[in-house]
Amino acid sequence: MPSRVLPEWLMISVHKGSGLQALDENISALIADVLPKDEAPLLTRQRHLSQVKIAAEALRDAASHHPNDAPELMAEDLRRAATALGRISGHVDVEDLLDHIFSRFCIGK
Repeated sequence: MPSRVLPEWLMISVHKGSGLQALDENISALIADVLPKDEAPLLTRQRHLSQVKIAAEALRDAASHHPNDAPELMAEDLRRAATALGRISGHVDVEDLLDHIFSRFCIGK
């Protein structure tokens, strides 16, 4: 049975490199719809700023890999970026969060 393609689906091929520009444009448009139009998002916590920097670095690293040559390296960099952003949005592992919280306290004597 042939697969059905809906009009709103993006057709991409990492192997051929086709459709990646359209994917990038669609992701950018989705992000632009969520962000305020007249101002940049304000990062008020050092932890958030740190995680955004980690995510940006991971995305730069991912962009440095060609999908045909090193897809596993690109995937790992994208995972690092997603994890960093997840730490801001609340989608993190509980153990990671507890480690972060308790690393700021001096518990003892």
